[in-house]
Amino acid sequence: MGEGNDSQPSLHATRLFQLNQPFPESYKYLPYGPFLTLPSFLTFLEELRRDEGVLLFVVYDMSLEFSEGAVEDLGMEGGEGLREERIAGIVGVLKSAPKNRSTEIGCEFLLSLSFSSLRTCSS
Repeated sequence: MGEGNDSQPSLHATRLFQLNQPFPESYKYLPYGPFLTLPSFLTFLEELRRDEGVLLFVVYDMSLEFSEGAVEDLGMEGGEGLREERIAGIVGVLKSAPKNRSTEIGCEFLLSLSFSSLRTCSS
């Protein structure tokens, strides 16, 4: 995690930003957001990526069915073979302390209606 984390927040940021834009009220009780621009959201994600106690995950909706389009490789590591339209939200672990064997489930933004088939991949 942290500086050694080779994740790329920008990989899914545009889609996550688009999903959250219609719901600025979801940030009402949070100490951050809402994010009015993609660059401000990217800055926020980058700050989290650099924090050694934080690890973010993109959540995919596996129940979606597509009649045409790109072929998906459901077995690829990190969700790289999945269509961007499957991105349903984000979840993270915060304040992780390996010494204490503790972590905290962070705020979850899940915008899919079908929770029975969600799958997470490290962002």
